[in-house]
Amino acid sequence: MPALLTLTGAECAAVRPELTSWLRETLNGFGPTEKAWVLDFLDSKHADVRQVGWTWLLDSPVKDETDIWHKLIETPYDDVRTWLDEKLAGFLDTTNTDTLRILWATVLLSIHRSGRQKPGTVAQIVARLDQRPEDAPKLLPLLAVAVRSLRGPEFRAGLTGVVMLSEIKPELLPAIRQQFPELTL
Repeated sequence: MPALLTLTGAECAAVRPELTSWLRETLNGFGPTEKAWVLDFLDSKHADVRQVGWTWLLDSPVKDETDIWHKLIETPYDDVRTWLDEKLAGFLDTTNTDTLRILWATVLLSIHRSGRQKPGTVAQIVARLDQRPEDAPKLLPLLAVAVRSLRGPEFRAGLTGVVMLSEIKPELLPAIRQQFPELTL
């Protein structure tokens, strides 16, 4: 199997689409889709292979396994991070808070990656709190990570989110004040 997966790195752009399609079909013939196979596609240095991997992920049963999403957060590829960020936004209504909290924390606490995704992640947290204010004890600490960030975009997104929440969900003010004693709201 590992020898077959090396084909995700095929250099010839002219044959790569057909080769990638053949590889996916061949791997599917071995039984249920394995996370490692899909991750190899998504970790390819070639964008066209990553696109096939993303489509495969969304069409496979492994899409419901949280650990695959954790691994994708560490991707060095902007296209995969963008798809992941869009997918996380779609999870707002359907995924339990603990799973989302882990994924969002991974993005917000990432030191070397995810810089462009952090403001979007903050917006997703605020949207979740708007829908489910009872999640405040679990999610406000994540906003605190953004508010206390030294990086401008994260700080501004976090502060904007906290102020927005204090205005649209006044019932959260006590929890917000407790989490952010340095802010005057």
